[in-house]
Amino acid sequence: MKHLLLPSFELKVETQAPELKGLRLSETQRIKEAKVFISVELLHARVQEEGLTEEEIEKSKAVVVDGGFVFVLTDSSLEEKVDNTPMFLARVTPQDFISY
Repeated sequence: MKHLLLPSFELKVETQAPELKGLRLSETQRIKEAKVFISVELLHARVQEEGLTEEEIEKSKAVVVDGGFVFVLTDSSLEEKVDNTPMFLARVTPQDFISY
């Protein structure tokens, strides 16, 4: 078995939600504009100022991700009901990494 080691990262996403525009809330109120804000921060589980160093990683037991990757967040309680449909999907680039 190998461990997958990901860098710490932070993502902030803001997007329009046009599906909600014009939705009637009451007789006199409608939604004029709708936005969705998502903030994800993934930190090292092993807390240390400098993170994991090359010397601490046994190459035969770990895969180290040091380039971009796709991060997928799912809801384990819905996994079997909705065929593991992602709730959040984002491309993480080295510019999103948190340096220590």
